[in-house]
Amino acid sequence: MQIQKKTNKIPLEKESQDILGHKEIKIQTMQQKQEKILKVASELFLKYGYQKTNLQMIIQQTGGSFATIYKFFETKENLFEKVIESNQKEFVKTLNEIFVQSIDSNLNIEKYFYNIGLCLVYEILKGNNIAWMRLMIIEAYNNPNLVKIFNSSANEIHYFFTQGIEYYNNKYNLEIQKNKIEEYSRLLVRLIIEPYFLFPLLDSNYKPPKREEIKSNLKTAIKIFILYLKNNKENQ
Repeated sequence: MQIQKKTNKIPLEKESQDILGHKEIKIQTMQQKQEKILKVASELFLKYGYQKTNLQMIIQQTGGSFATIYKFFETKENLFEKVIESNQKEFVKTLNEIFVQSIDSNLNIEKYFYNIGLCLVYEILKGNNIAWMRLMIIEAYNNPNLVKIFNSSANEIHYFFTQGIEYYNNKYNLEIQKNKIEEYSRLLVRLIIEPYFLFPLLDSNYKPPKREEIKSNLKTAIKIFILYLKNNKENQ
């Protein structure tokens, strides 16, 4: 009769699962730390500005250390850039949700541009977004990377209008030349945001217009754009 010896060895499959589990937990913990630093840094940069916010202030509120911040972001300048990128992503995420909802609802072209345009204006006029734009303008002189971040965000915003024009062009045969779609997209965005883009940045006492005025301006901008499309179609 053969006697089986007891062993304390863990099966290789279970051992591998445990290792993967520990790695996932570690990654999640690191992500949570990183997100916390970004959140606190965002609040402090907005409240005190870039120059008056130092890493020690961020450490005091996150319970971390200089080593943690340097590991994730390397420098204060890079941290500032990542904070702005994070805020821009939230902006674009909101627009994307409206884009998906509108396309799935089979709206006509005017209603689609109204929905996405209204979302864009409301986002631009949020107090935090105005504050971030002012801060970016102040710091962009010394940090050219901020201009790149702004341009990247602007391109993502145009994407939703470009995709909308392309979608309705294909669906309803609007006869818009493909090489003109991006040009038309930029024209529409300018028409929509022009009344709200410059004044909030220059006037510290700026008060956003009432919703009815925003909606009226938006409808007018879309009407002008649709007339522009029709006129170009007739002249082709």
